[in-house]
Amino acid sequence: MTKDRKKIVCITLFGLYIVTNLILLYFHEAWRDEAQVWLLARDIPFFELPRQMAYEGHPCLWHWVMFPFVRLGLPYFTQNIVAFVIVAVAAYLLIFRSDFPFWVKGILVFSPFLTYYYPVIARGYCMIPLFLMLLAYWYPRRMQDSVRYVLVIALLVQTHAMMVVTAFLMCVCYLAESVLAYLAEKDKKTLTKRLGSLSLPLASALF
Repeated sequence: MTKDRKKIVCITLFGLYIVTNLILLYFHEAWRDEAQVWLLARDIPFFELPRQMAYEGHPCLWHWVMFPFVRLGLPYFTQNIVAFVIVAVAAYLLIFRSDFPFWVKGILVFSPFLTYYYPVIARGYCMIPLFLMLLAYWYPRRMQDSVRYVLVIALLVQTHAMMVVTAFLMCVCYLAESVLAYLAEKDKKTLTKRLGSLSLPLASALF
């Protein structure tokens, strides 16, 4: 397949994805937990939101993302648009930047998670595919740009409690790779930078 034809196929697939989810979004009726996030962002000060999470069972990153939109007086439907855009970016990276065969890309983007569940229902889960796509995209350069790579892992921790284990395993792998790289390079400064960057997901988990 030529480069131009690949580009046309990608654009077509992405266009179908966008149209499908916009239709689903148009007919979506808000769930109670979606409204809960919007109301908490409306009624609780920014730095007091983490304390409220003890009663919510979720990290507060999604509440913080919603905070400026709520305080600007935008309509409630805005949070669904934000969720849709976040997942659409993840789908873009998957379709245009990954090396998967086109049939695999099609199955993934039109799976229940990337179609409807994440982009239409406005929950903090919508950030998971974006952060995972960014981690995959930056993975080849993880040793050269440790802070950016590990920072995304730290953000992944704040999407959902179930992602803590995933983030922990990523950090263990990165730690092992950093030690092995040090044994080969004997560069203490680089090792210190890489190990120091791991404090970001640790702080995120403790937070």
